[in-house]
Amino acid sequence: MEEAGAEVKLVGMPGVKRYGSKHGYPAQPEISAGEVDAAKVDALVVPGGYAPDRMRRHPEMRALVRNVFEKGGVVVIICHAGWLPISAGIVKG
Repeated sequence: MEEAGAEVKLVGMPGVKRYGSKHGYPAQPEISAGEVDAAKVDALVVPGGYAPDRMRRHPEMRALVRNVFEKGGVVVIICHAGWLPISAGIVKG
């Protein structure tokens, strides 16, 4: 996405300073979900794995997904990521 010219930010849950992948690669969030202005977001990519199960428990994450979707932004879901948009109320059935 960056190679195509997009500004990319890793959004984290409130209070989380660092994430690790299943292979141990570290990732540091640049901004908390509650601080993101959904009006300025064109697309969200929600990762797969078990992260979405944790993400959907936070109102700020659910609100961000819902607000980006409602304003016409793209919400990409990978693998188990469907948990988050379902919890955010934008996917049914």
